[in-house]
Amino acid sequence: MIAPKLDSGAALGFFWEVFRARPLVFISLSVWWVAVFLVLGVTQVVMTSEEVALLAAAEASGDDAAVFQAMGPYLLKILLFSSASMVISVFLETAWLRLFMQGRGNPVFPFRLGAEEGYYLLTMLVLAVAYIFAYVIGGGLIFAIVFGLGAIGGEALSVAALVLGAIAFVFFLLAFLVRVSPALAMAVNQRKFVFARAWNGTRKMFWPLFGCYLLAVIIGL
Repeated sequence: MIAPKLDSGAALGFFWEVFRARPLVFISLSVWWVAVFLVLGVTQVVMTSEEVALLAAAEASGDDAAVFQAMGPYLLKILLFSSASMVISVFLETAWLRLFMQGRGNPVFPFRLGAEEGYYLLTMLVLAVAYIFAYVIGGGLIFAIVFGLGAIGGEALSVAALVLGAIAFVFFLLAFLVRVSPALAMAVNQRKFVFARAWNGTRKMFWPLFGCYLLAVIIGL
């Protein structure tokens, strides 16, 4: 069986083909994206300005009790704002995926509430829980190994194990994210929960995907 290949050049070409096929939808989504996050950013600043001022005053006074008291309302507003932003991002991301995966979208108002948004949200929540689970399990294993080696071989071996363990832990988390990376797009395209299919589908093209994501991060920096 021939292993699938990831052609980064073809991926960039596909990006251009989508733009040429539906330029109005592409531009509309881009404008919506910028406008929405600009409004969200301004709204967050306005909504939390009073709490930020109170928190700054409490920190300047050196009163720890006042600091903790001021943090409560601030963190509550941040939590509410983050939740609203996450819901809005579901509609934005789903609209983009619908354009790229299916070539569909309204050039004026490309958002809607349907099965695609529902499966996207479900997949996103499952991925978040799975990531937290992987983080806890991986971190626990690293801690146990470092603690055990420290008890056996002393401080030097413990430090070496900590460094190597941290590197392995980061790679483990990145590998998990790469393996499940198509899940959201597949959920929108197929209108079903496809976590296992996304995991299995990236098994033979892990390294090309990993390299592309790494290159994208480097370019982004």
